[in-house]
Amino acid sequence: MGCSEDGQAIAEAAIVLPGMVFLLLAAVQLTQLQQARILADSAAFAAARTGIVMNGEQTLVFLIAIGWYVSRLLEDDRVSEAERSPAAN
Repeated sequence: MGCSEDGQAIAEAAIVLPGMVFLLLAAVQLTQLQQARILADSAAFAAARTGIVMNGEQTLVFLIAIGWYVSRLLEDDRVSEAERSPAAN
């Protein structure tokens, strides 16, 4: 009796586990897409605001938008490094 139930559990796990992994990876992918959309939206806002403040000087708008984007990436890297090394806290 116990042997057949063990086989049933393995069969159920073989059917359910790939679906669960797929759902988990899909959630991670959607989260990354949403983060990229928000980052692009914020960069566009910063560039538009800079364009208004700097009277449409394209070089300044470009440099400030790129600088803002790089600073956000560096900030995200610092946060992830702090999460990885709990001894630093």
